[in-house]
Amino acid sequence: MSLRIRFLARRHGSLAHCQLPVGAPTLASRPDSAADSSGFHAGGAFGPQEVGAVYLVGAAVAQAAPTPGGLGAMEAALIGGLVAAGLDNTIAVPAVFLFRLFTFWVPVLPGWFAFQWLQRHDYL
Repeated sequence: MSLRIRFLARRHGSLAHCQLPVGAPTLASRPDSAADSSGFHAGGAFGPQEVGAVYLVGAAVAQAAPTPGGLGAMEAALIGGLVAAGLDNTIAVPAVFLFRLFTFWVPVLPGWFAFQWLQRHDYL
């Protein structure tokens, strides 16, 4: 354990407040996945199984990509998977970019504010 984490653990007694910025994006992606799945299902084209299968393949491709968060590779894999499964590309492209906006870029904002706060209070 690093010295800074030990210091935080001793000073605050719990690391729960430090885990919120780490866990918040993961918790935020759960409703997004459900909303995307129900949105595709409402159109009659896809059910949760198809969307889940395309997402799992996209996530595997993103893990192999040498970019942070699989940026670029995941989008290409998701768009390719949705189009290959029969979704029109005029729907797949904006849907994937909107999904990645909320699951990749929006969580950066609270993380940046948290980082600034931690620096301002000499935790980092």
